[in-house]
Amino acid sequence: MKHNYIFTFVLIIFTINSFAQTNWVVPDDKKELLAPSKFNDESVKLGQEIFNKTCVSCHGHPGKNDHSNIIPTPKDPASKEYQANSDGEMFYKITEGKAPMPSFKAILKSEDVWNVISYIRSFNKDYVQVVNKIDSNKNNVNEIYGKFIFNENNHLINIKLSEKKNEFLPVKGNKVSVFVKRYFGWLQIDESKTSDNNGLSTFEYPKNLPGDKIGNINFKVTIANADGTDAILIDTIIKTSIIANQNKLLDNRAMWNVRSKAPIWLILAYSIAVIVSWGIIFYIISLLLKIKKSGYKIKK
Repeated sequence: MKHNYIFTFVLIIFTINSFAQTNWVVPDDKKELLAPSKFNDESVKLGQEIFNKTCVSCHGHPGKNDHSNIIPTPKDPASKEYQANSDGEMFYKITEGKAPMPSFKAILKSEDVWNVISYIRSFNKDYVQVVNKIDSNKNNVNEIYGKFIFNENNHLINIKLSEKKNEFLPVKGNKVSVFVKRYFGWLQIDESKTSDNNGLSTFEYPKNLPGDKIGNINFKVTIANADGTDAILIDTIIKTSIIANQNKLLDNRAMWNVRSKAPIWLILAYSIAVIVSWGIIFYIISLLLKIKKSGYKIKK
């Protein structure tokens, strides 16, 4: 009886968790987001390359039903359920993510995400694309200039947006993101911020954020357009007082390293296991030989 209660409880928790993960609510203002350009053969090809690198391991190949066996089950991009999402909903879900699906906003550029959506839409023969009519007077990155202010004492980064390069005319309402170059790519610093009435957005960065061997850190600042695309506004290298130990991944002993650089305990454990295994094999062979000799003597 007790086991039945436990099983029922686990089943209820599992059902609630699965429902919470599959019931993906997208903000209304994100649903109507449209691609800035027409999908074509080139965007489909580029999207397929990105999909095969980042998505196929979980979602499988569209229309092949070879998705990963995880919970909740990843949707097949070619399915009617997946295709029922608007372009804006797809864009939001890919960029923001929701466990167990990771967020790709710090990994893929907006252009890459739209290419992936272009590839996904190629499996829907009834799909008719609506392209965004960009308002050139609204959030035009080409007409915005950014100033990078690094405050190491307070661990803050201030980004000031201006309409003019030589005269400060604040630009408000733009989504700004800051990234730092790491070994495996770009790591986002703090969350994305919106510039205030003074064109200012402030970001906190970790106190122990290391630079390279001489303390240099490569920062990148991106700004989002109204159409969901983003562009690099600032790409700069800042000198800090924190110097990183820039040892290569294969310099130290580690589980993923070559055999000669494996952890000592792993080498010892492996060696002991091999010796014990061979010892057991020789012991069994010796027993078999004794049995054979005993049988030979009995026959005589």
